[in-house]
Amino acid sequence: MLRFWWVGSGRMLNAWPAGTGRILVLGHVGRRSGLLRRTPLNYAPVGPDLFCVAGFGEGSDWYRNVLAHPDLQVWLPGDPLSGDGTAGRAEPADDDPDRTALVRQVLAASGFAAHLAGLHVRRLDDAALARRTTGYRLVRIRPVR
Repeated sequence: MLRFWWVGSGRMLNAWPAGTGRILVLGHVGRRSGLLRRTPLNYAPVGPDLFCVAGFGEGSDWYRNVLAHPDLQVWLPGDPLSGDGTAGRAEPADDDPDRTALVRQVLAASGFAAHLAGLHVRRLDDAALARRTTGYRLVRIRPVR
């Protein structure tokens, strides 16, 4: 997926959100290596912030990396990966009172990925979705200006 950004086709990859989802590239620092890592993630924009979920929970490498080093870069569709991206700061958002609604938005914006995981977000009520996504970690990315 990163190859799409390298050749300038991030926008094309995001041209069909219902199928391929909304995808950004997250640039984060490895917690042990200190090296720049880039991870494609599904996201949902909510106001000025972006939300992502770690579907594999706390064991996701990118999630553990942003907990250790919350300052990051974000490349949105149309941003060349050779550029600097947009500076942001990550923070856990599992305590947000709107957590279930925010997770629903990210999963709805993931295209077929949520369906492959067996999560049909348009059919699940809030209680069922909250139960099914208990292990997911919600992350808010605030742009740094």
